[in-house]
Amino acid sequence: MTRKAVKACIACRDRKRKCDRFIPSCSLCYRLGRRCQYEPRVRLPIQDLRDSVVSLPSRLREPSITPLSSPRLFDGSSIRASVNSMITDKLRHSIGDIAALRNVATKYFRSIHVWFPILSELSYYERLATAFDTPCAEYGLLSLSMILITTTLPTKETLDSFTSLYILVKSSIAIVEAANVNSLDIVQARLLVSLFEFGHGMPAAFISIAATVRAAVAIGLNHTINRPCKDVSMSCSKREEGLRVWWGIVMLDRNYTLERGEGPCATQDLGTPRHLPRDGSIWDEKTLSSVEPLSLSTPSTVRVGPFARQAQVSHVLDILMMHLHNPMSNGTLDREESDQIARTLTAFSLLLPEETPRAWPSYCGAIGMCYR
Repeated sequence: MTRKAVKACIACRDRKRKCDRFIPSCSLCYRLGRRCQYEPRVRLPIQDLRDSVVSLPSRLREPSITPLSSPRLFDGSSIRASVNSMITDKLRHSIGDIAALRNVATKYFRSIHVWFPILSELSYYERLATAFDTPCAEYGLLSLSMILITTTLPTKETLDSFTSLYILVKSSIAIVEAANVNSLDIVQARLLVSLFEFGHGMPAAFISIAATVRAAVAIGLNHTINRPCKDVSMSCSKREEGLRVWWGIVMLDRNYTLERGEGPCATQDLGTPRHLPRDGSIWDEKTLSSVEPLSLSTPSTVRVGPFARQAQVSHVLDILMMHLHNPMSNGTLDREESDQIARTLTAFSLLLPEETPRAWPSYCGAIGMCYR
């Protein structure tokens, strides 16, 4: 058991710094490499000793240091610069130069982004030119995940380099997590890696999806999804991006849970957005309308964007899984429920190809869910 002094150490008290009072050295002195000294301990009167023992349970329930911010571990802010450089160096080593990174971005936004639009294309390109001149761990990790997910499955001869790229991206996620770096960019990067793992049938997807959910909850993403955007401000555009990311997490989580065939979704009790994501072409240009966004219950007769359709189909899957995992249902659906869900999915499968002359790849996610 770690011992603590009664009062702060002399150095922390003189500098009016918070001291965790660890013996023989507090965390701050330990980190700064200076000698830590405490005043000689004074024996407590017997009554004070009794009071201290009586109050011990309440003090144990309210620790002065939480596990998430313990100064016994390194302070993430103090190593932020080195983490920025470390992740950016990994990106430079993987891609080479800005021109090559721009090619990856072009490939990503012409393929993955078409049916899984969780990034702001305009925002990403605005930061591209300074990717190496201004090191940023979040942007570097996001770019690495885009490189990974746009990499074509290699031949047997190049499998080693493909595996090395995957391990490099996963190790980069571990680095930013250990440094307590988390943001919307990080959540987006985690989501793309989870999507990559799911698409390639990798068991790691089970853990990665859950970790992505936790990272999103840590920045409060699940609490902001039900405040619809009503203007064209930058904050509104960012909120719309957060809505799309949460929808992406929810969709992937439901697909994976259905594919796995057991257990509840990681997002089950964290909230489903009440509004559909807006049309992607409008959002990408940051020209959001002030009109209220459409609700999740919008009829299929109303024309919405491809990603919104995918959200609606995902909602039907959620209803299906909710019935299947209902303890009262014994894992079966009654005839009326199953017929209704089947009719809805069939209607979507017929509707989606009619909404655009090129259903692939814009509607591939939604169509794929219909036939699961």
